[in-house]
Amino acid sequence: MPESNFYKLNKNLQDILISKGFSSLRSIQEQSIEVILNNENVLILAPTASGKTEAALLPIMSSILNNTDNELYLKCIYVAPLKALLNDIEERLIDLKGGENTAPYILKWHGDVPRSKKLKGLKEVPDILLTTPESLEVLLVSPHIDHIALFRKIQFVIIDEIHNFAFSPRGSQLISILSRLDYISESSIQKIGLSATIGNPQNILDWMCYKNPLKSSIISYTELSKKPSISIRHYESDDEAAYLNNLKELCSNGKTLIFNNSKYYTEKIAKDLESIKIHAYVHHGSLSKFIREDAEDKIKNESRGVISATSTLELGIDIGNLDKVVQYQVLPSVNSFLQRIGRTGRRSGKNPFIACLSDEYDHLLLNIAIVSLGIIDKYSEPLNPSTKRYDILFQQLLSEAVSEYGINKNTFFKKVSNAYCFKEITSVDLEALINYWYDLKLIRIENDDILLGLEGEKIFGRRNFLELYSVFDSSDQYEVIFNKESIGVLDSWFVKSKKEHFLFRLAGRKWKVREIDDDRKTIDVVEAFNVNVPVWRTGGGMIIGYRTAQRVREILNGEFDCNLISLGENEKNILKIINKEAEFESMLSSQIMILSREGIIRVFTYGGTIYNTILSILLEMYSKVKTGIVDHYKIEFSKKDISKENLKIILEKIVSLDYKTLYPIIYESITDVGRYSKYSEYIPEHHSKHYIVSQYFNLDEFLEYIKLQSIL
Repeated sequence: MPESNFYKLNKNLQDILISKGFSSLRSIQEQSIEVILNNENVLILAPTASGKTEAALLPIMSSILNNTDNELYLKCIYVAPLKALLNDIEERLIDLKGGENTAPYILKWHGDVPRSKKLKGLKEVPDILLTTPESLEVLLVSPHIDHIALFRKIQFVIIDEIHNFAFSPRGSQLISILSRLDYISESSIQKIGLSATIGNPQNILDWMCYKNPLKSSIISYTELSKKPSISIRHYESDDEAAYLNNLKELCSNGKTLIFNNSKYYTEKIAKDLESIKIHAYVHHGSLSKFIREDAEDKIKNESRGVISATSTLELGIDIGNLDKVVQYQVLPSVNSFLQRIGRTGRRSGKNPFIACLSDEYDHLLLNIAIVSLGIIDKYSEPLNPSTKRYDILFQQLLSEAVSEYGINKNTFFKKVSNAYCFKEITSVDLEALINYWYDLKLIRIENDDILLGLEGEKIFGRRNFLELYSVFDSSDQYEVIFNKESIGVLDSWFVKSKKEHFLFRLAGRKWKVREIDDDRKTIDVVEAFNVNVPVWRTGGGMIIGYRTAQRVREILNGEFDCNLISLGENEKNILKIINKEAEFESMLSSQIMILSREGIIRVFTYGGTIYNTILSILLEMYSKVKTGIVDHYKIEFSKKDISKENLKIILEKIVSLDYKTLYPIIYESITDVGRYSKYSEYIPEHHSKHYIVSQYFNLDEFLEYIKLQSIL
């Protein structure tokens, strides 16, 4: 039997680990130590609490301790999306290395750490830097820090919760900064990504390691370490007693985290629990940092209790060992489900537990679909990082211009050329964009160097350019209220980019703003009918993928055996009712069905949110008729506007479309670009439209799907 890779670690580190009862390595750690010590890039995929953090840190700590070079220099950067995560990692590192004042030396650098402590830590030269993308960029551009000296010998970068970065502007910012570090570093930087679940790991590995010459690999251990207990529950929306009884049963014993999809329900759940004499802490983005951290500390130190939260607690912030996770209403995605159930079952002898509690039939179906895909099919949604982030290119150009007191355009393009998010941006694109920004006086050019222009200084120069280093708006989302009920949220940047009574889509419907309350962050709306609403972007709302929508179809058809996830008798009876009320007996994955009933024509696809959005654009264009509800399984028309026969003719035409025909149709359908990110207003409209098409529509995949469909 081969010797454990534990014995490849530094001997002092071995002794410390043995003294702490660390007698053997987990499978994920055995594999990772081998790969990381072999100087390879690696993406490590494993459930929460599986030991993947140690899988990355142990071989890196060992390499640092084995280093006989007497020169002091920074060797490793650990990047996480949240300051609270970095605080937890610092504690774990201190424990792993046997004390705060022992090697390797650690410096935590983020906005909550006092400036004096940060500067003192830099002077003493840490081995490992714990930071966020924004704070890392500040280090790169600060006039008080010699960033060349600091970063020239970087050996390792660890990206924690990499799935949280890959699709977001922050991820594009991070990968751009790492490209700038590649330019500075004297050798190739070894990159390690950590995540609980990713549907397309090779794509994310390519994103992380684009143009990196080191060998790259994936280590995946996706099995939950313990068998999960899952309870999917439904109650009727007017049955208050059933709702409260479920809450009481789930929250009376042990420690429970309740996830909600909006701050409205987060507060409502806490209030409802108080009515049955159960205290609950509250955690969401609109609360102050002090209140959120106070709730985290209190629940962490209690053996029993309840905290009601939005996705702010989905990532691995330490709030102690949880007994139960409860999802109120609908799970946002398979990835979220796997993250959330991974938060439980860490106590000895306890299995992971999640309960899904809903009062809508559609939510019940989606919860069954999402849970079954994650547990039975071992599926998680793919992430598709952008290759055309013009907005982040602008932000990075300004950052470099400030950092270097002027930057040559060719030098800049070389510095960021290792960033995957600029993969499809050409030097011709850059030239056109520079001319555009120059005309707007956002930049100026002196002796071939780009500097901030008059308007650029006005907009970004406040507080020593601090706002420039963040690529997301810090303000929270707006709650959308219809008839005194929350129907979802809109991102603040989306709301701010619109006029007072704007139109938008959310939850499959069209809405018109009646009143915006900026203090309470709420938007009162009325339903909008027979109007043209841009469909490409809603600024919020839930996107249901094709696989999830198809699993709902399989449940309704009886193709999926719901006994595999142990539904209760009540939920089985509800499924029977849903099937009885269905408008059709069955349909295959390769079929689109057109049905007419009570003045409404419904096009059933079960194609998911994106495919149905594309299909609705095409149907509206060819029919010259406005759609009604567009959601993950159907598209609606008024019977008085169009016939079934005409719709069938149009759909048969759509089935034969090719990419060359489809792309300009979708491109031209984007009549209101709006503000899709913090820096998007500084991007020419045609560039923004190309970005939107590439990022949100997956046209190649849609064409593969639609060509297989027969129209019924």
